[in-house]
Amino acid sequence: MFEKFSNQAKNLIYESRKKYLFSNKIIGTENLLLAMFSMKDSICRFLLTEYDVSLEQIEEEIAKLHIIRKEIKEFYVYTPAYKEVLHASLQIIDENRSELVNEEHIFLALLRHKNNVSCYILEALGLNTEDLIEDVKEVFDFTKPILESKYLTNLSLLAREDKLAPFIGRETYLDRLEKVLSRKTKPNPLLVGNAGVGKTAIVEGLASKFNKYKRYHHLTIYTLRMSDLIAGSRYRGDFEERIVKVLDEIKGENNILFIDEIHNIVGTGNSEGTLDAANILKPYLARSDFKIIGATTLDEYNKHITKDKALTRRFQVIFVEEPDKEETRNIITGIKRHYQDFHNVNVSNEILDLILDEACGKMSSKNFPDKAIDVLDESFTVARFNGHENILKEDVEEAIRNITGVFGLNIEEIFKKKINYPEIKKYIVNYLVGSNRKNIMSVMLNGDASYLLEDIGDLLNISEEMILKLDLKGFKEYSSISRLIGSPPGYVGFDKGGVLTEHLKRYPISVVLLSNIKFSHYSIQTFIHEMLKNESISDNFGNKISLNSVIFVCLDTTKEVKLGFVEGDEEDSLYDLRLKSDFRKSTNLSRLKHVGYNVKVNDYFEDTSEIVFDLLSSYPKGNYEVNYSKKTRKHEIVKVE
Repeated sequence: MFEKFSNQAKNLIYESRKKYLFSNKIIGTENLLLAMFSMKDSICRFLLTEYDVSLEQIEEEIAKLHIIRKEIKEFYVYTPAYKEVLHASLQIIDENRSELVNEEHIFLALLRHKNNVSCYILEALGLNTEDLIEDVKEVFDFTKPILESKYLTNLSLLAREDKLAPFIGRETYLDRLEKVLSRKTKPNPLLVGNAGVGKTAIVEGLASKFNKYKRYHHLTIYTLRMSDLIAGSRYRGDFEERIVKVLDEIKGENNILFIDEIHNIVGTGNSEGTLDAANILKPYLARSDFKIIGATTLDEYNKHITKDKALTRRFQVIFVEEPDKEETRNIITGIKRHYQDFHNVNVSNEILDLILDEACGKMSSKNFPDKAIDVLDESFTVARFNGHENILKEDVEEAIRNITGVFGLNIEEIFKKKINYPEIKKYIVNYLVGSNRKNIMSVMLNGDASYLLEDIGDLLNISEEMILKLDLKGFKEYSSISRLIGSPPGYVGFDKGGVLTEHLKRYPISVVLLSNIKFSHYSIQTFIHEMLKNESISDNFGNKISLNSVIFVCLDTTKEVKLGFVEGDEEDSLYDLRLKSDFRKSTNLSRLKHVGYNVKVNDYFEDTSEIVFDLLSSYPKGNYEVNYSKKTRKHEIVKVE
């Protein structure tokens, strides 16, 4: 029996043996009460002291009692009531899936037993045992037993133990969740939003709020681990049996079940002769004593949940929007201490601003606040391994490279790199320093793009899978745009994204090769114009996709032979794109000023930035004038005093 008692509980029982002074070698519940009150930091002592009860008062009440007990010859013996309390404490840990009996379990068992000397003493002191039971429950998690607890995580308990991340702002979503959960019908909120906008964090924030305010202490939030529920269900009916047991045990007005990625329940366990999880859930969702919080992305909601009308009706959808930059800054400012304590590294407000800028510009395929928190955590890790007490700019840059997987050259290396198209360097540098507002670069090429792709690959480490090649020659109809961004609602293929939008969401830095634009439908040409002009595009689900980290290359490689009568001039079409760079010869020597050279170029035959840089590398720093001799076809460098 005592193998399930902790050392604390065993010491308590041992101490109660010393308290048989008033009971003639018979150890009763009054001895147990004295031992618990004498124990330092016990819940018994804490609560009774709050009610101004002292050890002397308990001893006085015991002295007043005339307890008739049989004289015994043994050294000591426990009363039946004492034994019943110990057995009841074992039942409490079984109910709550605790490993060992502690003092709080014994005290709760003693209060619940009622028909014992200790309860009589407490009532004689003016205390109400029912109130004491509620007080114990407020301090410890004595909830209804959960049969299949290995499939559940108690978020309320984690909040009580301060194991959840701090929740900052976004109070409107907590209020909305609370209101939906308070409804008589359909008290089942469904959080729908893009990945990374903080759906799970909102539910954890609700658990923290329930823990903070006493009026919510009767509510418990559990999260269902669907993967654990499915794992090992080899035989038909195993899965259904598991989930029914969990749902039956968790039902009740005070319990709330959170299912993340709830779209996985549609079709889960579905095979011939079985029910899927969604059909099992529907009867429970219709009951007022059963509450579920679901979370899923907008894509998965449209793809899976909306197809099941009966399931959709049982949820109240709450759309979760991505927080803006300022709100995200408040969030990471509020949680930075959490990460500083963990990594033992500090972060300044300036670095927080840099993290936001870098996450916004270099991780366009992800959403705030998740991507900012990722960069923050990774920056702390990098700084710690680099031996820094504070996060430096270099640590943030390394963190971005680690997360995105793009290990391109740094700015100095880019300037020194010999490439086929040196003009593109300034656009890459603008991107790296965060000064680009739309996309990295948009260029027009006639002919082969292989040399340009080679340059881009050298500078940004762009791999083959990050390059999307689209020949628009076959996009002859207005509806062809659905091939790029996905089909609209109600059309075939709505559950799938477009080839362009899916590629941009998949890769943080992308190269899009568009060929034969002028032979596509005018709606496609208009779309291309708007895409190059704006900072983002939207797919068929309404998801906004940033173009900050995209390189657009427009090719004109194919001449089309048209049949029949052709009116108008092709050159008047929308193909006249306004691009950032048309590869005109240019000289950009401003970087030389940063390394101690001030150069004036009077004339040039070709791009001179690389040539002059190489020539000056052997000269002392100072002011120079560069003249190009067409006769000798060489540059002459003259130092200016």
